[in-house]
Amino acid sequence: MSQGKQDKQGKQGKYVEEMMDFLAINESLVTKDLVIIGDTNSDARLNYPLPKDKNHDAMVAWLQQRGLVDAYNHLTGEDEGKETVPTFYHWRHVDLPFHLDRAFVSPQRLKSFMVIPQRAHSTWLKVSDHMPIVLEIKD
Repeated sequence: MSQGKQDKQGKQGKYVEEMMDFLAINESLVTKDLVIIGDTNSDARLNYPLPKDKNHDAMVAWLQQRGLVDAYNHLTGEDEGKETVPTFYHWRHVDLPFHLDRAFVSPQRLKSFMVIPQRAHSTWLKVSDHMPIVLEIKD
């Protein structure tokens, strides 16, 4: 996906809007066999500047209607926007945590999901502002 145009919503919002546009155009590819994993730049706490049909909550609901769940939230039972394990630290500051890296998968295929343990964050933040995530699926 492209970086998107800079506007009053900034880069953050454009990623989610572009993801929603991509999913709508390619809806036939969105089946229970699909796995979407990576940096979505999307968090329920960042919904406010975006149109309601193209924000984080809309993306999660759209995928759920097609049989895909957010692996982390599904396994932990935590609500969107209330995740207790961050996957991203804005400007690599531990006091600016977000949960932006996600894996969407069919619950029947989901085996496990892990974010790198917190004790490794200080080491990992030297390399990236995103924490590694690991998804294990069933065949």
